Amino acid sequence: MALSTHGRAEPPDISAQRLLTSWQKGDPGMKMLAEVIASAFASGMSWAGTIEGRAVYCAPTSAPPTGKQIMSALEPFVADNPEAADKTYGFALSASLSRAFPCVPR
Repeated sequence: MALSTHGRAEPPDISAQRLLTSWQKGDPGMKMLAEVIASAFASGMSWAGTIEGRAVYCAPTSAPPTGKQIMSALEPFVADNPEAADKTYGFALSASLSRAFPCVPR
């Protein structure tokens, strides 16, 4: 005989604040994971991240930003835009990348 209980699964917390808190206050493994997530997100955005045909951000050609640099850009963005803290980290990362690495019109 199997017992079952009805439960409700909560959606995962993928907010910008959760990623930022993991980076700021997490153990070294969580800090590294946050940096890997940020770096992978930025890498994907560099390949295909556009809004209305324009690149979301323009990384320096000498070296792509590191996970630590990206998380360091996210930190002041969330502080300056507290409404972004509860949005998905993708929203906040793309906005902070755009602010930290703007594309200069040619």
